[in-house]
Amino acid sequence: LFKGDVPNNVKETVIFTQYDGLKRAYLFVPTENSGKVIAAIDPEIGDSLTIATTSDIYYGIKTPYKYPEFDILESQQGLVMAVKSPDIMLRRGNTGLTLKSPYRGLNISPNIDMLKRQQLLRQGDNLMSFDLSVPSQILSKKFIDAVVELENDIRRSPLKDKNKARFELAKYYIAKGLGTNALKVLGQMKSQNQSVEETEKFQSLMGVANFLTNRYDEALTNFESPKLSSNNEAVFWHSLVSSAKDLHSDNNVVLQAYVSLIRDYPQEIKDRIAIIGAQTAIMADDDLSAQNFIDILKVSTNKLKDRQAMIDYFTAEKMELQGYPRNAYKEYKKISKYKDQKYSSLARYNAAVLGERFIPNSLKVNIAELERLRFAWSEPLFKKQLLTKLAKLYVKNNDYYNALKTLKETSPLLNKEEKEILTAQMVALFEDVYVNNMADDMPALRSLAMYQDYRWLADLSVRKVEITQKLADRLVAVDLLPRATYILKDLLSEPNLSVLEKGKIGTRLALIHLFENKPVEALVVLDDTEDSQLPEILKSQRLIIRARALVKMDEVDKALELLDTSSGKNAYLLKNEIFWNTQQWDSVSETLRHLIEPPVEGKPLSAEQVGYILDWIISLKKSGKEAVLVRVHNKFKDHIENTKYSGIFNMLTSHLEVDEVELNAIKTAISDIQTFSNFAKDYSTEPKIVEVK
Repeated sequence: LFKGDVPNNVKETVIFTQYDGLKRAYLFVPTENSGKVIAAIDPEIGDSLTIATTSDIYYGIKTPYKYPEFDILESQQGLVMAVKSPDIMLRRGNTGLTLKSPYRGLNISPNIDMLKRQQLLRQGDNLMSFDLSVPSQILSKKFIDAVVELENDIRRSPLKDKNKARFELAKYYIAKGLGTNALKVLGQMKSQNQSVEETEKFQSLMGVANFLTNRYDEALTNFESPKLSSNNEAVFWHSLVSSAKDLHSDNNVVLQAYVSLIRDYPQEIKDRIAIIGAQTAIMADDDLSAQNFIDILKVSTNKLKDRQAMIDYFTAEKMELQGYPRNAYKEYKKISKYKDQKYSSLARYNAAVLGERFIPNSLKVNIAELERLRFAWSEPLFKKQLLTKLAKLYVKNNDYYNALKTLKETSPLLNKEEKEILTAQMVALFEDVYVNNMADDMPALRSLAMYQDYRWLADLSVRKVEITQKLADRLVAVDLLPRATYILKDLLSEPNLSVLEKGKIGTRLALIHLFENKPVEALVVLDDTEDSQLPEILKSQRLIIRARALVKMDEVDKALELLDTSSGKNAYLLKNEIFWNTQQWDSVSETLRHLIEPPVEGKPLSAEQVGYILDWIISLKKSGKEAVLVRVHNKFKDHIENTKYSGIFNMLTSHLEVDEVELNAIKTAISDIQTFSNFAKDYSTEPKIVEVK
């Protein structure tokens, strides 16, 4: 019992007006922690006091009530009554305290609960910022009955108290988790009195109501109101809503620091807070805080259909966080069989991701599982996470087409900034596939299909020319010449190409025309992309292609005239081919002499060099240069000895009479040697040229 101001930490004891079978009124105080009932005399006034002790800490009476037959006094803990009628008795039972007369009902108005609320509305401001409490008498009623009573309170209240009554109705809706209904009431208040918007109470309730309706941006605006700038509870709510909007591990510290504030919140609100708090704590690697929020969910009295699935899922996440992945995996597999759509989907996803760490050869199995999960639960954040992970698995499985396809499907789920990051990732992957040779094992047609379907990525890349050229090379390698021609022609029509880019593209395209046996088209492309500023090595390559085209057009003299200006390896090879086909053996031997490198002691000759030497020997025999053959024999015999070519070499260099050697037979025998290097592959190289003395 105390006098003076009521301490702020005292919570109101709930007192119900009830009726027995004869409709006689009595009071009931629900508590399982009641102690002895003590009779005493007030030493100052002389009233006869009845005191009901309780072990419910700081549950007392902050607002006194006067009844005809007794008064309920202010108390810090327990119940104190000044009894005026001798037949009124306070008794303790198993479920609480009762105040009644054994012979009659108490003189209590039938609408006493309504009158109490009216009195509270008239007393003081009663507008604490985050006061979400609702009288137990109202909460115990059916929803429709409670709403009717609270609406009647609004009608009965004088004009100056109507907003207080409306706040009570809004708080009831909030306690039931009906944010939309609460927003409607608060909106009506604002429309009738603009000044109410400037109060802490209004901003706090608006914020909570917006939170319940997932209007997180609006809720953040409410909690950032200058009216709430110094309110710790507003800091808590701001962090909570921030995590609800987009989980941030940094918010975990604030949520834990102020978690005691939610102790007296309605259970519906506590449940919503606990869900977000558990998710935030797990993201912050804080298993202790996660367990605190899980415990709130465990003791909840609300009948949530997904409660057990939710608790088990958070517990499995906590196990993983604590370093028990195999135990967590088992829990996820168990939860994945629950009927709850949300948490079974989350558990299936986590099981697939976790199983990748310690289950061998699970990559394709996990991809199949995540593909099935696309249609299990369509919540945007989950789907974004799922598709992002699935794309990574496709890359790991070297399935770049499906990786790009999956990333593209993620785009509608992202905001503007995230879309820019996603596009950059797709461009980088596209470059890796075509420029950095990540997809060497991809079939050429699939590579072409991916290019055509995602060409817009090439357009966004600074390496577009290189991407297209590399693809063209792959198509040429598998003899898909028309398709290679098409994409290079298309690339060549692009505006703003540099001189070097046009030159490189034109060179490749002309070479493909040669492979297609279209020498005229090859010359046209070379003419269209010619420029004096091209580097010398590219000019040399283009000269060889031009000469080759002239040969195909039977303009051999023009080709040789061009080749006389070049001393590169490819020029010598082409001249040698021309001379060999026209049986100009002196010229053949002279040309081959420039392709043969001097032997190095202890270093074996390459198959290419052996081929040049054997062809050189044949041309020397054909041209009758027997003396040179002796020098060739002495110069190379030690280097060809003990190789598979030694027999042929000795046969050719040991007989000085041409007629005694069947040259065609020898030519057939050495056909496994690639005498002339592959023109298409070697046109960009310029090896050192060494003359043989």
